[in-house]
This record gives sequence, structure tokens and C-alpha cells, in this order.
Amino acid sequence: MTTVHMVNDEPAIPSYVGLLWPTLLAVRELGGSGTIGAIDAEAVQLGRFTAAQQARMHRGSSVTELEYRLAWARTALKGMGVLRNDTRAVWSTTPLGSSMAAGEMTSRHEIYLAHLSEARRAKSASRRRREEPVGREDQRAGPQDLAQGPRLEQSPALAELTTIALLGLSRAILSELRRRGVVRTGNAPAGDYAEFLVRKATGGELAANSQKSWDVRTPSGQRLQVKARVVTDAHVNGERQLSVFRSWDFDASLIVLFDDDFHVWRAALLPVASLRDAARFIAHVSGHRVFATDDLLSTGEDWTERMRAVQG
Repeated sequence: MTTVHMVNDEPAIPSYVGLLWPTLLAVRELGGSGTIGAIDAEAVQLGRFTAAQQARMHRGSSVTELEYRLAWARTALKGMGVLRNDTRAVWSTTPLGSSMAAGEMTSRHEIYLAHLSEARRAKSASRRRREEPVGREDQRAGPQDLAQGPRLEQSPALAELTTIALLGLSRAILSELRRRGVVRTGNAPAGDYAEFLVRKATGGELAANSQKSWDVRTPSGQRLQVKARVVTDAHVNGERQLSVFRSWDFDASLIVLFDDDFHVWRAALLPVASLRDAARFIAHVSGHRVFATDDLLSTGEDWTERMRAVQG
């Protein structure tokens, strides 16, 4: 329920931040998808806004103040990877938005603001570079200098971001590169990051790079094959396709599905037998293909919360 403050004996309207959770909850109540009008109406009902609050108009506009702030809430939720609007005026929950708890909203919003801040700083720095004259010293820069790229000390803003914020930013960059046709997938660095999290969650050790059958050995000696995917739409079967299994020489597989900002959406530990039953041999890749469907994941041990705990 939205807290109502009083200003001059009239109920104040929450900022868009205070409307984030009611907006997400409204879409859920509508079955995970709805038009702007339906979402606004549901959010107003959930927030128990008074008639006076609903009637207040946004200054210099034909929309109400509530409609104006709810629009900003939807925009923020989209940037946070919680909502999407694939069709004009229709908004839906993402996999994260379907399972997200109210207590996670603040941290997600902080990451969103960090992304915005970094994007603004990068844009400002790019504008300054374009405006600066090119001197002789810059003209003499050789391939070795260019290959090194920007040094970390030249980008203090990146050093200040959390790991998950950096991963989210990398995801946004990969998405844009994919849109331009530069890369074909947007999963990197999902695999390495998943292995890192599994190592932390189990207290185990990573396998050597030469080891192809398993990725993490637990303190008890269990050999885990780690598979990871970034899932932006849980209903698209192709986004559930795991990398090819070319060996069954491991004890269990820990499947980690990330949302669009590299937050753990689902994770499950599956025995080899379940994977082999679900696998299909593909001759041209000389391996077995497995899709991390809800039915398959439900046959294993749910590790979602355990993985989220080490992600922070």
C-alpha cells in the first residue's frame, strides 16, 4: 500500500519511485500484461488514491499528475528490466518482473540510476573528446597504444560501479552491438559469471581451462557442469537453449538463467540422468542439445535463492 502524506491538508502524490511497486503489482494483477489505461487504473486502485489525488492535473498538461508519474514509473521499470513494451501502449512483465519481491525494488532502482549516470557521463565525455582539437602527440599514437584501450584510471565511474551494475551495462552494450549486426548473441560473459557464482555458492574450485567435462568441483568432490543463458523472454524457446553437451562425464549440472541485467532469474541443480532424458543428439555439432524448460528445471533442486544470495 502506498503511504499518503499530507501537503496543506491535501493528500500528496508519491514520486514515481513510490509508484514503482504499485505499477509492477498492477501488471501482475492483470495477468502479466495490460494496456496503459488498465495498468494505471489498477495501480490507482492498489494505491488507494483519493478522488482529490486522481483529479489533480499535471501543470501545463492534459494528463493528471498520477498519470504523469505512473508513466515515469513504467519507464523506470523498463530500464530496470522489470517491464517491457513490445507493442505500443501494451506493457508486460519480464521473467524478473514476474518473480521479483517488493524488497528488491530499491536495489534494482539504484542499479538503474547507476546505469543512467554512467551513460550520461560517457555521453558527456564523448562530446568533450569530439570538441577537443587533435594535437601532434595524439596523431602519433600507434597501434599498440590504441589496442590497449582506455585505462581504468581514465574511467573512475566504472571503478565505482558494483559488479552487477557493470554486467548490466555490458549487457546493454552487447544488445546494441547485436542490433547493429556486429555480434550474433548477447550471452557473453554469462558463462564465466555463472561459474564464478557457482564457485562462491559451493565454496568449491574452478576446473582448469583444459578440463572440458566439468567446471566446478565442490568441497565434497562433486563435479558440476555449469550452463548459463540470458533470458529476456521466458516464452521464447530459443532463449532457453543451453550450450551443447559433448560429454556426460560429470556428476550434476547447475543451470543458471539470468535476466536482461544479469540478475539470477532461475537456477537449478540437475542430475545427469534428467539431462540425458531431455537431450537430443545433433550430428552436425557432435553433441547433445538441451532446452532449460520450466518442466526440466522443476525436476532438479531449486538453487535460485542460493545463487541470488552470493550475487548480492
